Amino acid sequence: MSKLELTKLPIKNAKINDKQVENIFNMFKLDQTASITAKELNISRQTVNSYYKVIRKSLVSEFDKRNSYKLQKIFYEKTFLVKYLKISGRYLFYIENQNTFLFLDNINISHNLKLFLEEELIKSLINHKKANSAKVIFNPSTNKYTIINFLKLDDKLNLFIHHRLKKFRGINKDNLDTHIKESIFRFNYNHTSILKQAPFS
Repeated sequence: MSKLELTKLPIKNAKINDKQVENIFNMFKLDQTASITAKELNISRQTVNSYYKVIRKSLVSEFDKRNSYKLQKIFYEKTFLVKYLKISGRYLFYIENQNTFLFLDNINISHNLKLFLEEELIKSLINHKKANSAKVIFNPSTNKYTIINFLKLDDKLNLFIHHRLKKFRGINKDNLDTHIKESIFRFNYNHTSILKQAPFS
């Protein structure tokens, strides 16, 4: 979504000009909360939240596209690394590949891989007392996946997401996945490059 498209959105009761919309846009890029943005720009929090919701939806849509495309390639490489987050009592699994983190949620995967993840890897990893990740190998001749070993690795993404979510007090559970995906997107593309990588730049 471009800035021009954003300024033309029919946001209910939003009586602001294009420059104000652009300012909201820029505050979102800097990862400011709606409360701070509303105070800084002297615009109602409800209006800011309305625009933030649209921008966030666009960002997460782009995240899902990139995530799905990259995962399909990784699954058929020789090895890949699976890790997990624990947020609000939920386990959320992701793949770390070349310093990029890819979310394993609601993705289109083969039946073999789905069974492997659900019946073998996920249970084994959660029950492992010392490890937070598992290295997996794919055998193209048998079309099967096997756990090579369990590892205890750094948890930078986990720490980043927990730290970031603290500033969004009272996140509705229905919006949690969206905030997690946005967090991973922001972690993959740091503050400087997100201005270029985000779909609304």
